Amino acid sequence: MNQEAMYFVPSTWRRMTARWLDQIFICLVIVSILLKFPQSENGYLQIGLFWALLLFSTPVFYEFIFVYFFHSTPGKWICNLKVISRADPKHWGIHTLIRAVLCYVGFFFSALFVTALGRYDRRHWADLMAETQVVGLEAINLPKARPVTTVILVIVGLIQGWISFSEQIRSVEYRNGSIYILDPTNFDWAEADDEE
Repeated sequence: MNQEAMYFVPSTWRRMTARWLDQIFICLVIVSILLKFPQSENGYLQIGLFWALLLFSTPVFYEFIFVYFFHSTPGKWICNLKVISRADPKHWGIHTLIRAVLCYVGFFFSALFVTALGRYDRRHWADLMAETQVVGLEAINLPKARPVTTVILVIVGLIQGWISFSEQIRSVEYRNGSIYILDPTNFDWAEADDEE
C-alpha cells in the first residue's frame, strides 16, 4: 500500500497551530539556556561563541531531531500531524536536514510557510525543497488554493521577517570574543507597576 494513501491533507489551521506551538517550545528551550548566563549591570548577557552558535542553531536541532526520529515535532504531534518523505526513504536524514535548515529560515521569515496556502496539498517551500510533506491523520475536506491571499501574506511576511531579523542583529554586540545580547528574561515588574 502506498504510504501517502494512509494520510490526508492537513487543515491550514492545524498546521498553523502546530507551528505556533513549536515556536513556543523553541523559545522555552532558548530561554532556559539563557537563564544560565549572568546578567551584567546594563541588562546584557555575555555569551561565549560556542553557546551563541548553539542558541542560534537551536531551531535547526529541534526540527531535525524530532522529525528525523519521530516524524513529528511536539507541536505537530499535539495537532495530530506527521512529516512523510515524498522521495527515497533511504535519504531521509538528508531531506530532514534540508527541511530543518529551511524551517530555521522560516523562524525569521514566516513568508516561507505562507506559500502553503497557494497549494492544494498545503506543502510550503521547505517541504518542496526537502521533498517532504506534512500530513494529517484525519480526513478533512480538501483545502482550497488561495493565490491572492498567499501573495499578500508572503509580502507581509517578508516585510515582517526583515524587520524582525534586522532588530535581532541590531541588538547583538560582539566584544572581546563574546556575544552580548539584551536579556530577554529580564522584566522589571516593579517598574511596570509604577507606570500604571
